[in-house]
Parts: sequence; C-alpha cells; structure tokens
Amino acid sequence: LKRCAVKLVYRAVAQALHGWAETTQALKHQRALIKRAAAKLVNRVVGQAFVTWADNVQALLEHNQAMEAHEATMRKAASKIMNRMVSKAMDRWWEYTVAMKQQRIMLKRCAVKLLHRHAIQALEGWAATAQAMKEQRIMLKRCAVK
Repeated sequence: LKRCAVKLVYRAVAQALHGWAETTQALKHQRALIKRAAAKLVNRVVGQAFVTWADNVQALLEHNQAMEAHEATMRKAASKIMNRMVSKAMDRWWEYTVAMKQQRIMLKRCAVKLLHRHAIQALEGWAATAQAMKEQRIMLKRCAVK
C-alpha cells in the first residue's frame, strides 16, 4: 500500500511537474509571440518615423532649393535694377558731358565772334582815322600851297 501511495504521490508530482513544464513552455511560446509582435510594432513605428523623417528631409531640401532659386531670382532682379540705375546715371552723365561740350564750343564761337567784331571795329576805326589823317594832310598841303 505504501508503494501504491508513493506511486500515486509520484504520479501526482509527475503530473504537476509535467503540467508546470507545459505551462512554462506555453508561457515561453507566448512571450516569444508577444516579443515578435512588439518588435513588429516597434519596427513599424520606427519605420514610420524613419519614413516621416525622410519625407521631412526631402521637403526641407526642396524648400531650400526653392529658396535658393528665389534668392537667385531676387539677386538677378536687384542686379537688373542696379544696372538700370547705373545705366541711367551714365546716360545722364553722357548727356551732361555732351551739353557741356556743346556749350563750350558755342562760348568759343561767341568769344571768337566778339574778338573778330572788336578787331574789325578797331580796323575800321584805324582805317577811318587813317583816311581822316590822309584827308587832313591833303587839306594841309593845299593850304600850305596856297
């Protein structure tokens, strides 16, 4: 009877141990499944985060390129405005220079005309004086002869 009781106890212990081993194996399997599922979730979240990060980087690069293109356009526009302003200033300077040259030529002509006029008047005055002196000499000679 003792043997029978020991066999029953061992059987119960064996069944309990076997039950424990199955439960442990099932828990181990469930842990592995949960670990895989968690890893998939984490990988999905990390993957989505990476995709979001990559999209943000791409959007930032496109924005930077658009800004660089805009800045280049603005630089070109500013350069055109500056060139236009410089060109207008050069045109005004050239017009002023041409006007000054024309005025200088006109003033020289006026001065030459004035000089010529004075010279002609002086020559005419001298010629008139010479003529008057000649006439006086002739009159004096006539007077002296008479």
